[in-house]
Amino acid sequence: MSAEAPGSYRLPWGRVLFGAAILLGLLATYATLPVGQTVRSLIHRIDTLGPWAGVAFVVVYAAASVLLLPVWILTIAAGGAFGIARGSVLVLAGATLGAMAAFALARTVLRGWVRRAARANPTYATLDHAIAARGGWIVFLVRLTPAFPFVYVNYLFGLTAIPAKTYLVTTILGMIPATIVYVALGASAEAAAAGEIASWSTARTALTAAGSVAAVAVTIIVARIATRTVREAGK
Repeated sequence: MSAEAPGSYRLPWGRVLFGAAILLGLLATYATLPVGQTVRSLIHRIDTLGPWAGVAFVVVYAAASVLLLPVWILTIAAGGAFGIARGSVLVLAGATLGAMAAFALARTVLRGWVRRAARANPTYATLDHAIAARGGWIVFLVRLTPAFPFVYVNYLFGLTAIPAKTYLVTTILGMIPATIVYVALGASAEAAAAGEIASWSTARTALTAAGSVAAVAVTIIVARIATRTVREAGK
């Protein structure tokens, strides 16, 4: 077996293509999947709120994060309801509020409960050691990878020694790439379900598909690197 040069990294093309195929497959079958119906129902409810839709969405997203509910479905729904740009901003606002609320609760009234739960979770020890070694950089990397579930690590971070300001800044920056990708997927899926893709030009369709594949591929690669780095730092 030949040794890899220090700092070298071979791209996992098999996993990249597999992940891209899965996500693009979900887009193609969005209109018939039960989850697609759920997302479209959420989009309809959001639309009925009129000018208060954005505010309501942020509040609900933050509350869902604190209550440990699956927020990914709200992230996808944001793309269909608000579009990529506004949807990404609203998701980031709701996710940040939820992350800070859980972080604060873990350091105050829920500290005992979170600490007991963390003892049974090996992820906490990994994060604690990694943060002690590399600080905010680890928070940033954790936000890049789905290997560490968003709603749970919000509480676990509250038990670490990371300063609140550092946690806030690195959380926002780390969430941006995946947020844009998932919101964009939601917007594309909603457009497909509404039959809008049929009216697109061939060139625009090809560019959109290529962009989606590239975004998914980059996300998978970055997430893989981030996961490996966090685990190595936590040893």
